[in-house]
Amino acid sequence: MKKLLTYITAAALLISLGSCSQEDGSLYDFTLDPSTEATFAAEELSFDGLTADLGGKISVPMYRGNTAEAASVPVTITGGEGTFTPSKSSFDFAAGENVAYIDFAFDFETMSPAPVTISIVANNAEDVSDNGYGATEMVLQKQLTYSSLGIGYYESLFGGDWEQEIQKAEEGNYFLIPSAWVSGTDFSFYFDGQTLDWYTPSTGYETGYGPMLLNILDWKVLSESPLTLYISVTYNLAGYVDDPFGLGVGYEVIEFPEGFTLE
Repeated sequence: MKKLLTYITAAALLISLGSCSQEDGSLYDFTLDPSTEATFAAEELSFDGLTADLGGKISVPMYRGNTAEAASVPVTITGGEGTFTPSKSSFDFAAGENVAYIDFAFDFETMSPAPVTISIVANNAEDVSDNGYGATEMVLQKQLTYSSLGIGYYESLFGGDWEQEIQKAEEGNYFLIPSAWVSGTDFSFYFDGQTLDWYTPSTGYETGYGPMLLNILDWKVLSESPLTLYISVTYNLAGYVDDPFGLGVGYEVIEFPEGFTLE
């Protein structure tokens, strides 16, 4: 069975697209219209982590409303080069089929745990349903095995400071801060004492202009015992990502549990 990257059902999409629709009081026959009426399930496809039992392949679906004839929807795929290999560059529908797939192959054993963003965009606007999604983006990441290091502290310019659980992956110096700013939004990053790679741009804190984002400017170690990171950041709003300063410059401080040392 194909592994979908979204929990939106095909049934819901069929209701919205259908093989026929009502127009001026009569049934509209798609056989008279060559448009594919294609759509992705959403602008962003969600996935909870890549695991070995996927067999080195994930399948991305596209749906369509006009199933009368065979059709092909060419797309442009960007991102994931060298890690994810698409099986083709078009979604190919057989006559009568309302869903087609592009498979992405990957090597679970050799891939980095760093998240990868892949964008898929329909080349021709006329292939896309008027109320559909002609482009989608997905963030894919190798699922790691985290366990708790204990309770440390977290300090933010915007949120004060609080006791905070910090987790570490068995696979290396990859760390997770569960529900850091907002319940349900974890911060994940890599830190080995020399390099800091921050994997979570969104804080999960929603504003009228989208979620607040963190952009890492610089970092330093404030203390070796307990290990304490001081991270200089800019605070941006998702609706204004091109603003280099956003809401201003601030800091995030991560204090690891007492006794923890890097491998």
